[in-house]
Amino acid sequence: MLQTFKRSSKVKGLHELALCLMDKLDNQELDVIIPMPYHWRKLLMRGHNPSAILARQISAALLTPILHPLKRSKATQSQQSLNKEQRKQNVRKAFTLNPNVQASIKGKRILLVDDVLTTGATANEAAKVLKRFGAKSVIVACIARTPISHWNKPR
Repeated sequence: MLQTFKRSSKVKGLHELALCLMDKLDNQELDVIIPMPYHWRKLLMRGHNPSAILARQISAALLTPILHPLKRSKATQSQQSLNKEQRKQNVRKAFTLNPNVQASIKGKRILLVDDVLTTGATANEAAKVLKRFGAKSVIVACIARTPISHWNKPR
């Protein structure tokens, strides 16, 4: 289902996955929801951002505003074939913050939404940027986690 979701925004059962994710948030106090951004080239190629679709569903269900302050300023290579250290280097300085919304995240408790988390390198880099610009806290939510045993296996 997740592989299909990466290729198409029309996936049966997606709402149920989002509901399961919201159950895990269990009374977290959140001020804003931010989806993990795609670089504009990847968005153009895929036609949709799975993290943004999930974030919209969570935002509607939790009645929490969604913002898009993060921008992927660097077109990184696919993380799939990289080991943990290479992934960290690959996403280093990959994000910037839209100056028009910097004030909107200052002091906020943020839910950063991603579809799949492997080593956490991308989420960590995005969270660093949000914290640098004043976010009070950043919680990362994803619908799937790659098992450690699969991190460096060739695809």
